[in-house]
Amino acid sequence: MAEEEKPGEEASTEDLVASLQGRSKAQLNVLFAACASSLVFLACLGFTYISLSGKILSVTAEPLMEMKNLSGLVGDEYSNLNMTVEFYNHQMNTIESRLDAIDPAVDQAQFEELRTILISQEQDFQVFLNSAKDAMTGLSKMVSGSRSWRDDFNSKLDLAITSSEARQLRLSDTEEDEQSSSQTVAAAP
Repeated sequence: MAEEEKPGEEASTEDLVASLQGRSKAQLNVLFAACASSLVFLACLGFTYISLSGKILSVTAEPLMEMKNLSGLVGDEYSNLNMTVEFYNHQMNTIESRLDAIDPAVDQAQFEELRTILISQEQDFQVFLNSAKDAMTGLSKMVSGSRSWRDDFNSKLDLAITSSEARQLRLSDTEEDEQSSSQTVAAAP
């Protein structure tokens, strides 16, 4: 029986080796299939990444370009505004230097001359209105039934004369106030 065991042992050893070879081939096939499916998965993942990143870049590129263009326009407007402000500041400085150069004494003399002219014009205006009032009174005496319109005309002329006298008084008061203040300043030292 011992002899019979040996050929069986060899057969069982051969079956074991064949079984192990079969299992190793099966595991190798499973490993190869896993590697192949992993490569296909990685290829799909890469393709998806590339296509999505391209779409994302194309979708975000337009607003980014628009924002870049707008920022350029804002920068240009800011530069233009700065130049405008500098121009107006230069004009303000020029006007201030001109104002500083004006002699107040010369201007005061011109204002006094203008006040004198205005006062004489008010006086002439009052003389004219009084002459018109006298002429209308004489004319109304020649025309019968003219009393109502003459009274209306005289009241309007009286208002105009009163206004002219008030303006003359204001101009004269201003002149007197300035003369008294200049005399006070002259007497102070």
